[in-house]
Amino acid sequence: MPTYALTINATGGTRGPGVLLTTVLDFTGANFSNSDATNQTLQTASTIAAQTTGSITTTANGDVVVGGFISGGVGTPTAGSGWTLGYVNNAESADEYQVQTSGGAINPVFAGMQTGSAGAGCGVTGSWSKSGGTYSFSQKIDAATGSATSVTATLAAQPAVGDLIVVLAYTLGWSTQNTGFSVTADSFGNSYTQLGTGNFYNAGQSAAAIFYLGSFKTSSGSHELCLMGCGT
Repeated sequence: MPTYALTINATGGTRGPGVLLTTVLDFTGANFSNSDATNQTLQTASTIAAQTTGSITTTANGDVVVGGFISGGVGTPTAGSGWTLGYVNNAESADEYQVQTSGGAINPVFAGMQTGSAGAGCGVTGSWSKSGGTYSFSQKIDAATGSATSVTATLAAQPAVGDLIVVLAYTLGWSTQNTGFSVTADSFGNSYTQLGTGNFYNAGQSAAAIFYLGSFKTSSGSHELCLMGCGT
């Protein structure tokens, strides 16, 4: 079976000593409807003990809501009540998700995550709807680099056809702040849509963005029925 991999790129700016991080989340459940809401937020106070990634108001029941935060701070991030952690990279970045029972206002929060005296952070929040039923979490992976402007993440298993794939991208500590992100089409040829770009803070502090694929397809765009054997 072919390997699922995609590459996240930080565009513009000068990396310097900074890092580029990413988390890929795979949610099972076909019949993607739309990206329901998105928001970006900037946190600057070093005394904040809990970080929020930006309130949104969803309009559909059963949305997947994802929040991600990047910070040069201290502490050990934990998921807020009702949230499940995706990945935590030391105290630098964290993301979490929730399948929201009913549509309405929601704001992801991380307890124990501070910006630190020398930095600030930014967060992104997004939500996705499907027609009928709800999504369920399938798998995740993270990747980081301190020496390049792109990083490749590879999931342990090929997603199911129709899965929702959410990609969070972060940079921190660049000499000259990057001006954006892009996602290279994955190893099956799927293209990704950028949902939101986080606020850039000062020169080289932090940036964040969310990309998504509403309905995963194999390279042929469909299931294969194999009677005499299939190629990869």
